[in-house]
Amino acid sequence: MPLLGCAPQVNDPSAGLAIKDAVALIDRAPRSEVKLQEVAMAYAFGTRVSNAQRAALDKALIGHAVEWDLPVSDVGYAEDRFALATSAIPLGSHDAVPRLRVAAFVIVRDEADQRFLMKVRTDQVVRVRGIVQEIRGGTVVAIVPAVVVDTRH
Repeated sequence: MPLLGCAPQVNDPSAGLAIKDAVALIDRAPRSEVKLQEVAMAYAFGTRVSNAQRAALDKALIGHAVEWDLPVSDVGYAEDRFALATSAIPLGSHDAVPRLRVAAFVIVRDEADQRFLMKVRTDQVVRVRGIVQEIRGGTVVAIVPAVVVDTRH
């Protein structure tokens, strides 16, 4: 079932599942060790990465669980999930121009998650674990479902 808060819609394999079952879905998904910076560099303007290399990267990500630190630029709430969005992921000292963003749709597992997510501010880094559903147009990585990894901050 698609997430309606996304236009166009993003597939949500956890739709209709109980929270514990949605979390189990993330835990059972095959893991990807691809780093967020690697993806951001591959999709940046001016990069030397080929379309074939991007396709291989997509295959290593889509349907796989990732655990990434996201520099949050906005937090929304839709369909019983928090939507964490980033601005373009910085590339560091490279000459390429960043354009990749991340949208993670986070399940609230308990009151600690709720309190933590309600306090997240712009530019705060939040670690999430979730399943990459798609990389839309080389500009947005959609992670659905996702959970926050550490709410003790």
